[in-house]
Amino acid sequence: MRKKERVKVLKNELLELNKKLLEKQQKKLTPGVRRAIQKLKAQRRKIVKELVELEESEGGEK
Repeated sequence: MRKKERVKVLKNELLELNKKLLEKQQKKLTPGVRRAIQKLKAQRRKIVKELVELEESEGGEK
């Protein structure tokens, strides 16, 4: 049950990050904006990695 809640929260965070990333990519690419984009992409990779780990562990229990 807790895993399902965690997956739901992570997916919502991922959606928010993607929205922020799209907003940043629409702006002129200054060094500050590039840095912000890199930071958002790193956060996105971290969330996706955690989601994959949760799904793999869920599949192993069944």
